[in-house]
Amino acid sequence: PLHPIGVLAMRATQGAGFAVYLTSGWSWVAGNALPARKGEFLGYFGVSSLMAGIAGPVIAELIGKDYHRAFLGAAIFLSLGALLLLTLPNDTKSKSHESHVSGNFLGLLLQPNMRSMAWGSLGFGLAVGSLFAFSAAYMTSLKMAGFSVVFGLITLASGAARIWTARHMDRLGAVSFILPSLLLLAFGVLGLSSLAHVSGVTMPILIVSGTAAGLGYGAVYPALNGLAVERLPESSRGVGLALVAASIDLGNAV
Repeated sequence: PLHPIGVLAMRATQGAGFAVYLTSGWSWVAGNALPARKGEFLGYFGVSSLMAGIAGPVIAELIGKDYHRAFLGAAIFLSLGALLLLTLPNDTKSKSHESHVSGNFLGLLLQPNMRSMAWGSLGFGLAVGSLFAFSAAYMTSLKMAGFSVVFGLITLASGAARIWTARHMDRLGAVSFILPSLLLLAFGVLGLSSLAHVSGVTMPILIVSGTAAGLGYGAVYPALNGLAVERLPESSRGVGLALVAASIDLGNAV
């Protein structure tokens, strides 16, 4: 029989690998993109991960309920990805010319400009955690159908927002996207929460809420990472991006 410790160990291993990959992936893209196009490539990197997130459940559905085949397929894709990563250039430039910035979490949190970014990331994590973890159960408790509509709209709006953000972040600056995106995300979550108090207009609320949440979610993720890239020298970029990811994860957990 399955033991909780085994499940926890598997999830911890998976989470550690994902965290390292995600932080290094954003950092590598920022370090190798042309200076004038860093935001654009961060946005495209986000779009590609979103597309993979859409394709994954579809592939799993085609595989069916044979979990061994599903896990084997996932392992094959991960192995192919690892082989592709070996082909990436690893340019270790000298950082001696850069201004000194603390290279640890606590040191970055003591800086006002990074502390505000961590709070924004925490708020984003709280909203996203509520949206994805509880929406289906919440709508089921209200005996409402339509979660697939919400998820579909979030996905489509997210992809569109990331492409738009990618094309304009370098010109407008990452910080100009964060507050509007968080407000859109909050509006979407608030709209879903209002379903318990209305009747007869649920589908329009689902459409508006799902679209708003998707636009906010799609734009704010690359914008938060782009802001860390803008505010930190290259030598501290990895820690800054890890701080963004950790703040988001903490929000999800809360």
